[in-house]
Amino acid sequence: GVGVRPRTALATTAGLAQDDGIVTDAAHRTSHPAAWAAGDVARVDGRRIEHWHAAREGGERAAASMLDLSIPAPRAPWLFSEVAGTSLDVFGSASEWDEAQWVRPASVLAYVSEERIVQIAAIGGAIAPDAARALVERGAGTADLERHLSGA
Repeated sequence: GVGVRPRTALATTAGLAQDDGIVTDAAHRTSHPAAWAAGDVARVDGRRIEHWHAAREGGERAAASMLDLSIPAPRAPWLFSEVAGTSLDVFGSASEWDEAQWVRPASVLAYVSEERIVQIAAIGGAIAPDAARALVERGAGTADLERHLSGA
Protein backbone atom coordinates (compact mmCIF):
# COMPACT_ATOMS: atom_id res chain seq x y z
CA GLY A 1 0.00 0.00 0.00
CA VAL A 2 1.11 3.52 -0.74
CA GLY A 3 0.07 6.99 0.28
CA VAL A 4 -2.39 8.89 2.38
CA ARG A 5 -5.18 6.42 1.70
CA PRO A 6 -3.70 2.97 2.24
CA ARG A 7 -4.51 0.31 -0.31
CA THR A 8 -6.05 -2.40 1.79
CA ALA A 9 -8.05 -4.45 -0.72
CA LEU A 10 -5.75 -7.46 -0.40
CA ALA A 11 -5.84 -7.16 3.41
CA THR A 12 -9.63 -7.02 3.31
CA THR A 13 -9.77 -10.14 1.15
CA ALA A 14 -7.37 -11.86 3.57
CA GLY A 15 -9.53 -10.86 6.54
CA LEU A 16 -6.81 -8.81 8.28
CA ALA A 17 -7.84 -6.37 11.02
CA GLN A 18 -7.87 -2.76 9.80
CA ASP A 19 -8.26 0.72 11.21
CA ASP A 20 -7.06 3.36 8.73
CA GLY A 21 -4.49 0.81 7.62
CA ILE A 22 -3.57 -2.76 8.48
CA VAL A 23 -3.38 -3.15 12.26
CA THR A 24 -0.08 -4.60 13.49
CA ASP A 25 1.77 -5.01 16.76
CA ALA A 26 5.23 -3.52 17.36
CA ALA A 27 6.79 -6.45 15.47
CA HIS A 28 4.56 -5.70 12.43
CA ARG A 29 2.53 -8.91 12.88
CA THR A 30 -1.04 -8.59 11.65
CA SER A 31 -4.13 -10.36 12.95
CA HIS A 32 -3.10 -13.40 10.87
CA PRO A 33 -0.13 -15.37 12.25
CA ALA A 34 1.51 -15.68 8.82
CA ALA A 35 1.15 -12.06 7.67
CA TRP A 36 3.15 -8.92 8.42
CA ALA A 37 2.64 -5.37 7.22
CA ALA A 38 5.00 -2.39 6.96
CA GLY A 39 5.10 0.98 5.29
CA ASP A 40 2.35 3.53 4.77
CA VAL A 41 -0.30 0.81 4.88
CA ALA A 42 0.61 -0.42 8.39
CA ARG A 43 -0.89 0.94 11.63
CA VAL A 44 1.86 -0.12 14.03
CA ASP A 45 0.90 -0.08 17.71
CA GLY A 46 -1.91 2.36 16.95
CA ARG A 47 -0.04 4.74 14.59
CA ARG A 48 0.25 4.95 10.83
CA ILE A 49 3.09 7.17 9.60
CA GLU A 50 3.16 8.18 5.95
CA HIS A 51 6.85 8.73 5.34
CA TRP A 52 9.63 6.80 3.69
CA HIS A 53 11.67 6.56 6.92
CA ALA A 54 8.81 4.76 8.64
CA ALA A 55 8.43 2.47 5.62
CA ARG A 56 12.14 1.59 5.48
CA GLU A 57 12.53 1.11 9.21
CA GLY A 58 9.22 -0.76 9.43
CA GLY A 59 10.31 -3.08 6.63
CA GLU A 60 13.52 -3.84 8.49
CA ARG A 61 11.59 -4.54 11.70
CA ALA A 62 9.04 -6.73 9.87
CA ALA A 63 11.85 -8.74 8.22
CA ALA A 64 13.53 -9.31 11.59
CA SER A 65 10.18 -10.39 13.02
CA MET A 66 9.58 -12.84 10.15
CA LEU A 67 13.02 -14.35 10.75
CA ASP A 68 12.41 -14.52 14.51
CA LEU A 69 15.39 -12.23 15.14
CA SER A 70 15.77 -9.56 17.77
CA ILE A 71 13.69 -6.53 16.77
CA PRO A 72 15.26 -3.13 17.43
CA ALA A 73 13.24 -0.56 19.34
CA PRO A 74 11.28 1.71 17.01
CA ARG A 75 12.94 5.03 16.23
CA ALA A 76 11.28 8.34 16.95
CA PRO A 77 9.28 9.36 13.87
CA TRP A 78 10.93 11.82 11.47
CA LEU A 79 8.95 13.71 8.89
CA PHE A 80 10.26 16.44 6.65
CA SER A 81 9.07 18.76 3.96
CA GLU A 82 10.00 21.95 2.20
CA VAL A 83 7.81 25.02 2.39
CA ALA A 84 8.57 28.07 0.23
CA GLY A 85 12.16 26.89 -0.22
CA THR A 86 12.79 26.30 3.48
CA SER A 87 13.14 22.85 5.02
CA LEU A 88 10.99 21.76 7.94
CA ASP A 89 11.87 18.65 9.97
CA VAL A 90 9.70 17.21 12.72
CA PHE A 91 11.13 14.57 15.07
CA GLY A 92 9.07 12.58 17.57
CA SER A 93 5.38 12.68 18.31
CA ALA A 94 3.53 15.29 20.33
CA SER A 95 -0.10 14.30 20.58
CA GLU A 96 0.07 15.87 24.04
CA TRP A 97 2.57 18.27 25.61
CA ASP A 98 2.81 20.67 28.53
CA GLU A 99 4.61 23.49 26.75
CA ALA A 100 6.18 24.46 23.45
CA GLN A 101 9.53 26.20 23.90
CA TRP A 102 11.69 27.94 21.30
CA VAL A 103 15.17 26.63 22.06
CA ARG A 104 16.66 28.54 19.15
CA PRO A 105 14.38 31.42 18.11
CA ALA A 106 12.64 30.88 14.77
CA SER A 107 14.50 27.63 14.05
CA VAL A 108 14.15 24.99 16.82
CA LEU A 109 10.92 24.45 18.74
CA ALA A 110 10.72 21.77 21.45
CA TYR A 111 7.44 20.27 22.62
CA VAL A 112 7.89 19.22 26.24
CA SER A 113 5.87 16.87 28.42
CA GLU A 114 6.84 16.40 32.08
CA GLU A 115 10.17 18.15 31.39
CA ARG A 116 11.07 15.70 28.61
CA ILE A 117 11.18 16.54 24.92
CA VAL A 118 8.52 14.58 23.00
CA GLN A 119 8.91 16.41 19.68
CA ILE A 120 11.30 18.80 17.98
CA ALA A 121 10.43 20.99 15.01
CA ALA A 122 13.43 22.39 13.17
CA ILE A 123 13.50 24.95 10.38
CA GLY A 124 16.29 25.20 7.83
CA GLY A 125 18.24 22.11 8.97
CA ALA A 126 18.98 23.65 12.38
CA ILE A 127 19.75 20.22 13.89
CA ALA A 128 20.99 16.96 12.39
CA PRO A 129 18.21 14.36 12.11
CA ASP A 130 20.05 11.58 13.97
CA ALA A 131 20.87 13.93 16.86
CA ALA A 132 17.28 15.19 17.11
CA ARG A 133 15.83 11.69 17.00
CA ALA A 134 18.28 10.52 19.68
CA LEU A 135 17.32 13.42 21.97
CA VAL A 136 13.62 12.60 21.60
CA GLU A 137 14.18 8.85 22.03
CA ARG A 138 16.03 9.25 25.30
CA GLY A 139 13.55 11.81 26.63
CA ALA A 140 16.14 14.54 26.96
CA GLY A 141 15.33 17.89 28.49
CA THR A 142 15.59 21.25 26.78
CA ALA A 143 18.94 21.92 28.52
CA ASP A 144 20.36 18.87 26.67
CA LEU A 145 19.01 20.23 23.39
CA GLU A 146 20.50 23.68 24.11
CA ARG A 147 23.90 22.10 24.89
CA HIS A 148 23.76 20.12 21.64
CA LEU A 149 22.89 23.21 19.61
CA SER A 150 25.70 25.22 21.20
CA GLY A 151 28.21 22.45 20.43
CA ALA A 152 29.00 21.85 24.11
